Amino acid sequence: MRDALPAVAVVALLVLAGCSGASAPSDPTATGTTTDAATTDEPTTSPATTTQSAASGYPPGVSADGVENASALAEAHRASVVERGAVLTATTRTNGTVNNRTVAVDASETARLTANASELRWSVSATTTRGNATTRLDERYYANESTLVSRVEREGNVTVRSRNRSSFWNRAVLGAASKARIVNVTLSNANYAVADVAERDGRTVTTLVAENGTYSGRQPVVEYNATVTVAESGRVLSLTRSWTSETDRSRTRYVSELAWSPATSVERPGWADDATPVNASQ
Repeated sequence: MRDALPAVAVVALLVLAGCSGASAPSDPTATGTTTDAATTDEPTTSPATTTQSAASGYPPGVSADGVENASALAEAHRASVVERGAVLTATTRTNGTVNNRTVAVDASETARLTANASELRWSVSATTTRGNATTRLDERYYANESTLVSRVEREGNVTVRSRNRSSFWNRAVLGAASKARIVNVTLSNANYAVADVAERDGRTVTTLVAENGTYSGRQPVVEYNATVTVAESGRVLSLTRSWTSETDRSRTRYVSELAWSPATSVERPGWADDATPVNASQ
């Protein structure tokens, strides 16, 4: 755990941090066909949208008045992702100044979780610039039902480790794809109104938008915007948020986008064969 966690902690803060992620921890290539559309929350084709005139089919924790129970919605999302699998794609862009020094982060993340969370491929990459210094990070993970393998590359050094998929690491596997705690914190940081309820390829999708002036999360934040689209089952389809933090010594702009699509099959990567086992306690 000591080998991988420093890098994981850094990326968690960069990719999923900021005003809502600051209260939450972190949570490749794959081939195959999507799961049966009849049993998933996501369409397999570009949706044709028809706006409903009457609101109906709200997700758990949501009513005509907006989000009433963020935890219930986040749990429904997590349960859907774990049961049916998902492909998560996420990007974060950060630009600003700290003590008159430019700071920028460009990060991306992909997690592919199969149904019932039996296998995972998860990759995170980030480029961070502080003044004239630039650092790059590349992390990759593969998990089956018993083992988690990590490949961490920093400053040209590559470390490949394998460990048992204990209850601790199982939570990391589930969080990598669901980001349920990020969903929960994001929806808890502001009041959300129902901006739209639409039929998309035979399912009801609700669009939630953060109301101006209601942000109550980590400070100092001078501007906050967020939009979340959710299927009737509670599966979050997309989450976009942006905010600006400002102090006497810094001003930073964050933009974070997450999207969930249907699950695909996952194959064990070749680099996992080079892993060195670590003790169960690590």
